Amino acid sequence: MVLLHGTGASLHTWDAWAEALRGHFRVIRMDLPGFGLTGPDRDDDYRIDTYVAFLEAFRIDRPALVFRMAHIRGISWLMTKLDPGPITEKTLRDCYGDPRKITPALVERYRKLALREGNRRAFVARVSQRAEDRSADIARVRSPALILWGAQDRLIPVAHAQRFARAIPGASLISLLVRCR
Repeated sequence: MVLLHGTGASLHTWDAWAEALRGHFRVIRMDLPGFGLTGPDRDDDYRIDTYVAFLEAFRIDRPALVFRMAHIRGISWLMTKLDPGPITEKTLRDCYGDPRKITPALVERYRKLALREGNRRAFVARVSQRAEDRSADIARVRSPALILWGAQDRLIPVAHAQRFARAIPGASLISLLVRCR
């Protein structure tokens, strides 16, 4: 459930509602450009189309949050300045099937790698590039291919691996399932 604030408000408008709905829905709320924590748009572009594009970046059936954030002006810039710790931990939780494997040391290792000079800027630049669709080229692979994928990967879902396995002649897919106790 996406909760949008009105003029002069912020995501905090929804604090009580978000708490009440959290047990029943996945609740997403954010500050629109020009409001709250998001702050002003770098280009002072507040057209409806700009807000639509901003919201489109948060669609639930889209790529993972970290990738969507890199496409949003203002937020992408902020990603190069803020401590990557919280988004690093969320991204790891989305990747790992077994949450017990996500230790503070693992999060800190990935955080430090992200903090290396230029890495956050490079990530945003790479992810925000518009790449041509080369998915049809997958069917041209003629080498034996073994595709290993985490069945519980929420960052890049296993449906992508299944698509690769269907497209590559003779490919084998092993979808790894981690059982959590």
